[in-house]
Amino acid sequence: MHPTFPTLTSICEDTLNSANIENYELKPFNRQLINEEYLNKISINNDENVDLSALYCPTTNYKQLFRLSHLHVAHPSRSSLWFHLLRQDKTRHQHKFQQAVERYPEDIRNMFGRRNDITVRLPSCVDANHLPHYHLNRRGQHAVTRILSVFAYYHPDITWAPLLAPMTALFLHYMTEIDAYESLLILTSNDYKIITQTEIQYQSLSLAFRSILRRRCRSVYEYLNRQSQQPCLFDEWLWIIFEHLPFTYLVPIIDCLLIEDMKILIRI
Repeated sequence: MHPTFPTLTSICEDTLNSANIENYELKPFNRQLINEEYLNKISINNDENVDLSALYCPTTNYKQLFRLSHLHVAHPSRSSLWFHLLRQDKTRHQHKFQQAVERYPEDIRNMFGRRNDITVRLPSCVDANHLPHYHLNRRGQHAVTRILSVFAYYHPDITWAPLLAPMTALFLHYMTEIDAYESLLILTSNDYKIITQTEIQYQSLSLAFRSILRRRCRSVYEYLNRQSQQPCLFDEWLWIIFEHLPFTYLVPIIDCLLIEDMKILIRI
């Protein structure tokens, strides 16, 4: 059974404020979608020792750059970092999703209307048992649901993609709703191999993790095998990363994930 989210105001009206679609400055968080408690607790980190000029150099070795440096989760440059990493090849992505992005506000209106107390159901391709929202407020959680609903409507071939929800939630911490939607389109294109899109792909990923763990870290594998009465521990490894790691640890992992693909998660 899929969770539903009753809204206090029309979801479409909420979208007009956020998907009209927000040109306000992100420093670095999308403050309209983040819990105020978290924003009050964290201070913006202006680390002048971090040189990000290399990000805009076409010859930069991004893998080496992010393995040797650490950018604080609240550094102002994070407002554009993931957006930029996903659009490194501008000639490939510049117009590919333009129509889909321009159509997004209209899709929201057609899909949800302008009524109050609307009920939104998450698509069946996401795992209803794993919906981390991190530091998103209620409005941010509604934005996740909108993005996933429109995305699933245009991608009926994607039948099982549990990482769609956490990746969307993470994007919304640093992006506007429309940029997060476009980023999801890029992330699930043929250029990336990060989000599994069928149950067979997801099961294959779990088997690959188990096989690599047994081959590279046999003592750990045997210990976990002895401790666990069920094999589900190996099947749930992704959620150990996406649900149990602190936000400050998870964000740098996503930096590397967008550059190196899924193998970085298996190595953690």
